[in-house]
Amino acid sequence: MQCCKQMLALTTVLVVLLPNSLARKLPTGLKGCSRNDPDLNDCLLNSANAAVPFMSKGIPSYGILPMDPMRIEEMGIDDKGSNKQVAVNLIMKNVDLVGLRNVKVNKITFSPDSDKASWTCTTPYLSLLGTYDVSGKILILPIHGKGSINITMENVEYTYKFDVEKFSKGSKTGLRPKNHELDFKTTRIRMNLENLFNGQKELSDQMNVFLNENWKELVGELGSPIAEALSAATNHRVEAIMRHWQLCARFAYFCGKKAAAAEDLFLHVEEFVYKKVTFRCRGSANQWLASIPATMKPVRTVSVLLLALLQLAAAARVYKKLPQQLKPCSRNLPQPKLEACILQYGKAAIPHLAEGIPSYNLLPLDPLHIPELRVDDAGSTRTINLKLTMKNVDIIGLKNTQFTAVKNDLTSGAVEWKFFIPQISLLGQYNVTGRVLLLPLRGHGDMNITLDDLEVIYSFKMRFLPPNKDNVVFLRPEGNTLDFETSKTHINLENLFEGQKALSDQMNVFLNENWRDLVSDLGPPIAEALSTATNQLMLTLTKQVPYDEIFPDTPV
Repeated sequence: MQCCKQMLALTTVLVVLLPNSLARKLPTGLKGCSRNDPDLNDCLLNSANAAVPFMSKGIPSYGILPMDPMRIEEMGIDDKGSNKQVAVNLIMKNVDLVGLRNVKVNKITFSPDSDKASWTCTTPYLSLLGTYDVSGKILILPIHGKGSINITMENVEYTYKFDVEKFSKGSKTGLRPKNHELDFKTTRIRMNLENLFNGQKELSDQMNVFLNENWKELVGELGSPIAEALSAATNHRVEAIMRHWQLCARFAYFCGKKAAAAEDLFLHVEEFVYKKVTFRCRGSANQWLASIPATMKPVRTVSVLLLALLQLAAAARVYKKLPQQLKPCSRNLPQPKLEACILQYGKAAIPHLAEGIPSYNLLPLDPLHIPELRVDDAGSTRTINLKLTMKNVDIIGLKNTQFTAVKNDLTSGAVEWKFFIPQISLLGQYNVTGRVLLLPLRGHGDMNITLDDLEVIYSFKMRFLPPNKDNVVFLRPEGNTLDFETSKTHINLENLFEGQKALSDQMNVFLNENWRDLVSDLGPPIAEALSTATNQLMLTLTKQVPYDEIFPDTPV
């Protein structure tokens, strides 16, 4: 029965994916969703979040420009001469909007039968970098200048809404957006306009301080052009995707005259295969095939073919042995010798595991890529309290790991391994807000956090799964924990305080002098990332290799 369920599940996946090959596929990273899916919006939400890394880089072959940075040729405010508190003529040109690569899509609302769509996104920050030219007044103060500009919005939430129009072009049916709009809100805006007042530094600095202290008054003026520019740029990308997204190919199964003309052929193929092949799970197959609507006869035919192929594959199933880079240890060894065997072969395996073993889907451990790490101690009364987000982190140095001790009880399943790692470095991008002593801390940019002399203890329990239909036993690691201690941590956060070098350098010196306080916050997420990666490696391996291949019943 388990075999039947697996075959039917795999057949379902293949059949759902099949129609997408009939028209031009969506770009890499963008996944289609069936319009008949009762959880369509959830599917779209997952697909949208998976697409963000691809969209941020752009997809030239589909006419989709990069989303991060997003180039905006010109935007501005023209309230000069008005009675508003902020009455300026501000023109920004060659603006790069940075930060959309960190977008998380929180909600999508769409129905194929509706003409409305919207999504809500959040991102830790959005920065507008470009050149400006400004003149006018703020309150009673005149302002003028031109130069480089940086406007950074923190904790941005925006909602993009548009109407969905269906159209026909020849035999094709498609979608396109129209009447788009975007609203956003932010918890803070920080800005720096260089070269105000023709480069008079004292006046320029004072005006920038004033602008940052009164950012809430400015957001009303800046918000509209920012929203308009972001909405137009987003619409361009949505339009480019939909241009290649034929409605009948992405949301239906077969459409047009071709399906009707091929119907008889499909039925003859189905009848022949289903009668000639003896299915081990014919009852389940009958029930599943009967659930396919009559309008999907081609899908039913393909299902029968796939079930037949999967049936033949299942009959010839062969279980994997350990990769040649890893060596087994006899389970008949006394425990001290068993642990010595695991230690010996474990040491030899580390360089191979660090490189990865593609034929077993074991990903490289060095560098170990972590999409995101978070520390949130903001609001505490400690000397250092931070809200720190680290993204696209590469952990380097695990290839030098030394396996130092083993406790492995096959009877209880309890396992404890100890390692020594001379040094690991976390390289990536960070975004930080918080407070150190009485000084507010903020910044975003590149980071390097290096930990020396790590003593690591990794513990878990190895559970024996019940024998499968072939009487084969597999292992499953559970309840994994990882703890470590380090002799020293070195920290470098570039671009603290919006690039003010003197302040940034002083803060990095202070953080390095007080590294122990920082490690108490950084340690748990780093340990969790290492533990998750180790557990995933073991899980991937033990799903493929039976217990008898890892700990064979051989004489000692």
